[in-house]
Amino acid sequence: MKINFSIRSFLVFLAISFTVPAVLLFGYFEAVNGVQQARAEAREMNREAAILIQHDLAGSLKEFQGIAEALAVDIDFKALRFKDPDSVRNMLRKHPALVFLLLNDKGVSVATYADNREIRAGIDYGDRDYIKQTIKTRQTVISGAIQSRTANSAAVVFCVPLIDEDGVLRGMLGSGVPTDQFRTNYQLAPEQFAMITDTFGRTVSAINIQNTPPQSNDELFDVGVAPIGWKVVVGLPHTYVMARARHAIYSAAMVAFVCTLIGAGVASLVAFSTVRGLDKIGRQVEGMSAVDLKPIEMSETAPYPREVRSLIGNFNNLLDRAARTRQVEFDAISQIADTVIIVRPDGNITYMNGAGVKSFGNAIGKPLKDLIGEDAVHHVLSRENPREWKGDVALKISAGETIDGFVSSTPVMENGKLTSAIIIVQDITREKAAREAMVQSEKMITLGELVAGTSHELNNPLAIVSGYADLLLQETLEPEQRTKIEGIRSSAHRAASVVHGLLAFARKRKGERIQTGANSVVEATLQLKEYDLRTSGIRLEKELDPDLPAVFADPNQIQQVLLNVINNAQDAVMTADVRTIRIRTETSDGKVSIGIEDTGTGISKEELKKIFDPFFTTKPLGKGTGLGLSISYGIVRAHGGDIEVSSQAGRGTQVLITLPAYTPLEPEAAVATPGDVVLSARRFLVVDDEVEIGAIVQRILRRGGSSADIAATLTEALALASANVYDFIISDIKMPGGSGIDFYEKLCSIMPMYRRRFVFLTGDTSNPATIQFLEREGLLYFPKPFDFRVLEAVLREAESQATRG
Repeated sequence: MKINFSIRSFLVFLAISFTVPAVLLFGYFEAVNGVQQARAEAREMNREAAILIQHDLAGSLKEFQGIAEALAVDIDFKALRFKDPDSVRNMLRKHPALVFLLLNDKGVSVATYADNREIRAGIDYGDRDYIKQTIKTRQTVISGAIQSRTANSAAVVFCVPLIDEDGVLRGMLGSGVPTDQFRTNYQLAPEQFAMITDTFGRTVSAINIQNTPPQSNDELFDVGVAPIGWKVVVGLPHTYVMARARHAIYSAAMVAFVCTLIGAGVASLVAFSTVRGLDKIGRQVEGMSAVDLKPIEMSETAPYPREVRSLIGNFNNLLDRAARTRQVEFDAISQIADTVIIVRPDGNITYMNGAGVKSFGNAIGKPLKDLIGEDAVHHVLSRENPREWKGDVALKISAGETIDGFVSSTPVMENGKLTSAIIIVQDITREKAAREAMVQSEKMITLGELVAGTSHELNNPLAIVSGYADLLLQETLEPEQRTKIEGIRSSAHRAASVVHGLLAFARKRKGERIQTGANSVVEATLQLKEYDLRTSGIRLEKELDPDLPAVFADPNQIQQVLLNVINNAQDAVMTADVRTIRIRTETSDGKVSIGIEDTGTGISKEELKKIFDPFFTTKPLGKGTGLGLSISYGIVRAHGGDIEVSSQAGRGTQVLITLPAYTPLEPEAAVATPGDVVLSARRFLVVDDEVEIGAIVQRILRRGGSSADIAATLTEALALASANVYDFIISDIKMPGGSGIDFYEKLCSIMPMYRRRFVFLTGDTSNPATIQFLEREGLLYFPKPFDFRVLEAVLREAESQATRG
């Protein structure tokens, strides 16, 4: 016979019949009475405590007011200083948190006193309300809590007027007391709590605040503190108010307990017959696992409640839907592009989708460490603390190569134990190379800006050295002295050429192809690397053909190619027994060749095929991006040339760069020597923040019969240009307080006649913004450090332009 009934309905009926009416009636009357009495007592306790705390705070106000007014007696009203500073210091030692300020009759501080910090004088407090009120009433005024400008914290200020014998207000004494100095000595009951808030609602002090705050305002009592506008709030937690109701609740609970025992006895008799059947169902559920889900078997004749039969039926239906869903999910996983792997706790692979088989081969049954490495497996299969893990690893694919991969794993737990792990593997080789290239590019941009800024600053002292050397060479000197000064001048210009080379390399200028000597580009490149190679113990050998024809190229780009090749050669020879780099130039069949050989470790045959591929490098991680040779290859090919690399492992490397020779269609006309033409006597204004550079230019101009004034700032230059008439203005571009471009625009807006009479000095002729401005305005310039002959040529051209304009 099939028995089908609801035990839950029967038990609920019994519980309601025996317990609910008694609990509701008895507990209601007892709880209401206890709450009313407790609230009355709580309010009276809170009122008494709040008034006593109010008295404590009022006493603190009087104490600090008395200190301020007592110190005010000891002030010299005329000097606005304390007659006896020791009394102030003694007071600050007793109260280190206090700050005293002497203010004049306008509210500006003239002297400050503090124990453990510096307080700046000269601050205007005239906008404070307590200052205005003190001046108006001529009585001591106490502010509410304000944000102190001196202590940078909330404080109460006591402002005492300083009135002399004639009744004149000479100033004020301000005493700043941090709000945390106002403490109360009143001891609350253990269950009470209190809060003191300032005029901004911020908490100044809290007593027993860890007690639970009340759920309503019935148990709170608040009182104000005059004249600072503070509020004292005292209260009791809601638990105290409900204490009187606990007895009634306890009595009701005892009645409910007795009724529950009776109901439980009846319910147990009814439910006992179903216990064995439910226990059997429980054992079936306990025997299941995540990979072994079976339907629950249930007898049709056992006395199971209707709810249990419905639950088991729904559970079996859910298992069937979960099995179908799981199969669909596995089918979807097998089709995704990333590799999905399932591995057992022992590290062996039990599943791999189609993408994984394509990349790694059929690895089912093989150890996971063969694919992602032992270190990554330690994180994925950690048994002490199984958790999700993500990280970059080196992956070994079926082709025998190693690629960059991103691995994310999720542990599958059952009863707190690791049963398997699901791993997703992504190939990020291209993404990682792109990220590294971007990081390297940002580093090179930053380095370029640093080199450009440093090089610009070097040009000023180099201009001074070369300028004074040129001035000395125009004097009558002994041969030995002249030789030494020429050596100084030559070294300064050599340093200047290195600086200009750094600037040209740092600035990413648009390529400009000109008639260029390959030997000069090689020499300029070696100047940048000579010291580094020498200190690295590398021998440099040069074989440069002196009769080499010119090439039509951008010298800066060719220099970049040579630097890349020489840097690679330097890295290659550092681990060799013999460290030698040989550079030679020669011409053949209308082509110019630059060969660079090294005695380094060489390149294997397999790697030699990839050296021009972007992001390919044989250097260790962090030493190179794999972009140098690919960029160099593009530059040389764009110039109509070719670059070839030959090497053998252990036998060094040879790089041959070939460029087409260039022959002009007709010879260039001879240019007149700048020093052969004498400048006209003119009046000049020289503007440069480096006073010595201005003095050198002034002496050069005066020797030619001209006069020159010097200005070191833009303000001084504008004043001189407005007050005098100059034939020409020679101005530096980069100066503190404003650039020469600013000076040009301001002066020409006032006096347009100077628009064609400016000549600029610049230490950074590779700055695109500067060159763009000079070309747009059609202005002449000469670089720092400058040669006298170049200066004369530029000034002659400026005079010609001014005449045409």
